[in-house]
Amino acid sequence: MPGGRADCSGATCLARSATGPRLSLDCVPGTFCLLTGVPGTEFTDGSAMPTGGARHVRHVERVFGRVGWVNAVVELSRLAPVADRCLPVHPALAGLFPDGGLRRGSIVGCSGPAAMSLALALAAQSATAGSWVAAVGVPALGLEAAAELGVPLERLVVVTAQRTADWAERLAAAADGFEILITTVPPGAERAARRVRQRLQARGAVLLAIHPAGRVGCDAEVTTLDSRWVGLGDGHGALLGRRVTARSGGRRVPRPVTTTVWLPSPDGGVAGVDAAEV
Repeated sequence: MPGGRADCSGATCLARSATGPRLSLDCVPGTFCLLTGVPGTEFTDGSAMPTGGARHVRHVERVFGRVGWVNAVVELSRLAPVADRCLPVHPALAGLFPDGGLRRGSIVGCSGPAAMSLALALAAQSATAGSWVAAVGVPALGLEAAAELGVPLERLVVVTAQRTADWAERLAAAADGFEILITTVPPGAERAARRVRQRLQARGAVLLAIHPAGRVGCDAEVTTLDSRWVGLGDGHGALLGRRVTARSGGRRVPRPVTTTVWLPSPDGGVAGVDAAEV
């Protein structure tokens, strides 16, 4: 085993995550990884790190002795599997997103007449699979509606936030322990939203921002265009289910996608709508 050690100035150490203890690196949180090419980094053997990708590899090879390990670092750190980058959503909603789920570290805007139901529906599949959900500053959220759309209440925590300062602080704190956050964005939250986004990206959480969500710079936006309840007749009947047409877009969505789903279905929960039912 080589004796060289390196001070990795990386928030996520690519070498350590890819090779385990074989490359022993000391990570300094909050900066970038030496293997990504940040000049000025020094190895603990006293040698300075050169600039340029090819020279980085040659230098690490000289320090650690085996370039095969470095190649393994480069290959394994290029891209995480899609399943690790995304949180699952119901199959009826998966087509709205390029990766078929909620990309970790992203902000998804939910707007339109069924925005609240849409946000709960997007969180339901992951919560059922074991993720924790925090609703921060969402006074209109109904627990019965959340349960009807498939969110297990034992996985849902409701946090009040009346002021913008409270909203940013509590939302950022919730990102440390919850994988999915649901919120309504208060007025004047633009500056605070940048800090929240940084925390989301660092922790891999997903924020579902209910309309108005434009202030937080959404990666994807899902708009409910049409919402129709079924079950009522002429002076009789009861509300059984609601058909909702949703369309996705935004800077992280290559092309808009439109789908129609039940929110909720007559049997409860989320369900796709057959062509004959439209």
